[in-house]
Amino acid sequence: MFWFEKGLLPPHRVIACFSDYQEPATPLYEVERAYISGSSKVRQREFSVGRACARRGLALLGRAAGAIPSDAYRAPVWPHAIVGSISHCRGLCGAAVAQRNEALNSIGMDIEERRAVSPDLADMICLPEERAWLSSFSSVQSRDALTAIFSAKEAFYKCLHPVTGLIFGFDAVLIDVDFSGGRFRATLQTPLPPLPATYRMTGEIRLSDDHVITAITLPAPHPCLADRPKSS
Repeated sequence: MFWFEKGLLPPHRVIACFSDYQEPATPLYEVERAYISGSSKVRQREFSVGRACARRGLALLGRAAGAIPSDAYRAPVWPHAIVGSISHCRGLCGAAVAQRNEALNSIGMDIEERRAVSPDLADMICLPEERAWLSSFSSVQSRDALTAIFSAKEAFYKCLHPVTGLIFGFDAVLIDVDFSGGRFRATLQTPLPPLPATYRMTGEIRLSDDHVITAITLPAPHPCLADRPKSS
């Protein structure tokens, strides 16, 4: 079953489409089949449904169907003037797409199973301020909170990597989660040229019974981006 999520991202005509994998497999384009052919059946299914979600979103934007290849970093290569993000985990897959414009430069979205991230990974994922926040929760709630931090950092990476062209780790960004408000704040801890340290962005977070979904946009070009050519 496919469905669309309203209100997950700011109203820049971002389309977020999700699937629970219950529908039949969707045929891939040749370049997509070639990329995924050596992967497991599970990975091929995730890839196929992710592309199907993306194409449904693009159709709502009035864009014709077409291949969505992957680049050297395994990220989707979007049609001209489109920005987007695809994510999947067990039981849920989704894609967010939008027309690039003066108010929207990039999108990052991530989906994780609730409590999927082991506490043993907290030191690798979290900065000291984030670990202090986790300590305020019970053990079960702390695992949800850790998964939320992880997911928010993944969404942040997906959003910033296409803009900066850089690979960076979990320690590059500090995440503050507001579960009650359904939002999180991401603050750079180190420069990611052309973005300076302390650059802040705000994202959205949704918790269902089984999943954590995080999404974030770069809502307008930072002054440092003004003269940078935009990729297609």
